[in-house]
Amino acid sequence: MLESLGGRDFERYVNQTFTLSTAEESFEAELIEVDESPRPRGGREGEGVPWAFSLTFAAPPATEAGQQTFAVSHPEIGTLELFVVPHGPQDDGRRVYIAVLN
Repeated sequence: MLESLGGRDFERYVNQTFTLSTAEESFEAELIEVDESPRPRGGREGEGVPWAFSLTFAAPPATEAGQQTFAVSHPEIGTLELFVVPHGPQDDGRRVYIAVLN
């Protein structure tokens, strides 16, 4: 399923809450940005391949997860396995995490 999704599939979920989980931890984070790359995944333009994109999440300030694969869940999308990387705090103190799909 993930290979058929593009950034535009996530745009309607901006400002909505997702749950990021591993066997050891779980936390909620708001999807705050979807950013499409200027090129398709794997450089395969014209083959119907979705463009590369990133998802940026903001979690509560106390969240301190490291980079790893999370089960990222949303009631409408279901659960996707994504490699998520911490990207530092926002000005409001929330922790930022990014998943790049390329």
